[in-house]
Amino acid sequence: MEKIQSESPSSDMLSTLLRRNALSGLVPEFPAGETEEDWLEPDSAANERLERFRELLDNETYVNVHKLAKEARNGVPEEVRSEVWKYILGVLRPEKSDEISYQQKLQNEYNEFVSHIYDDDEVVRRVVHEVRRLKILSASTAQFFSREDKSKGKVDENMFVRLISIQLGRSRMEIEYYPTMVRLIAPLLHVNRAESDAYYCFDALMKKHEALFTRDGLNRAVTSFLTLLRALEPEFVSHLESEEVEPNSWVPAWMQTLLAGQLARPLLLRLWDTYFASSEGLELHTYVCLAVVTWMRDELLDEEGPDISESLLNLPSTMFMDQIITRAHNIREDVVGRRLL
Repeated sequence: MEKIQSESPSSDMLSTLLRRNALSGLVPEFPAGETEEDWLEPDSAANERLERFRELLDNETYVNVHKLAKEARNGVPEEVRSEVWKYILGVLRPEKSDEISYQQKLQNEYNEFVSHIYDDDEVVRRVVHEVRRLKILSASTAQFFSREDKSKGKVDENMFVRLISIQLGRSRMEIEYYPTMVRLIAPLLHVNRAESDAYYCFDALMKKHEALFTRDGLNRAVTSFLTLLRALEPEFVSHLESEEVEPNSWVPAWMQTLLAGQLARPLLLRLWDTYFASSEGLELHTYVCLAVVTWMRDELLDEEGPDISESLLNLPSTMFMDQIITRAHNIREDVVGRRLL
């Protein structure tokens, strides 16, 4: 489990949360004499984990991407996340012999893309509007539009315009602009120092995820999720219907953004570590969404329509993402075993 960062709940909240989850079967109750601090990763373990990543990344001749991905599935230290993501997404080559020249080639290629952008005034206007809207929407969303490391520079609206415009122009499919693209890009700009690195990570992500920015692809994903939700959580679905909470008010956003914007930053980055590193990749996302619903179910059943919608679009920062991911794997095994899809 990753060490809790500053955005995490207070000790009292954490203790209450863990004990509540214990009753739901998410985690065991604390053994006698132990506290929630006993569940956090000690500094020594975190340092050892960081050292394992550095050892893989600092190899002079070759980065073993298979081993790197295996480590990354369980979370990537913030200090090396940018470099790790670029390797496991295939942006960087594992061979170190031509590393500097290859990175310069990517930068030159990106500069060429920028110089030939065809600016669609309507797309530019909508992207700028969405960036400005998200900056003031909520504290968890705004976290992605700032960088604590000032040396990385400021994240600005033009970066989003360039990345989206280039991607739309180079798309392998007939995709149109969705405001949710802004949410996908924000974490990549936050993690990467160079705009070009963020673009190539975005391009690699879209190769896996692009179908959900077509109407047919998005409809299929939403339909599959709702089919499983009705089968696994009929009481919750009935509650949504009685409270007139429409699926289109939250499900498409969950599917397209991979929960970017709905999750607090530490949780989202931890989740994407697993998505980028796992062999199942984004195929796990539907089951992660189902796991989030099961984690929140009891609380949501006590809420009314407007509060439910708010909760589904701004997920609690008190979740433990390792627990959610484990539950997602269990749900997928259950779905396969019962042949629900």
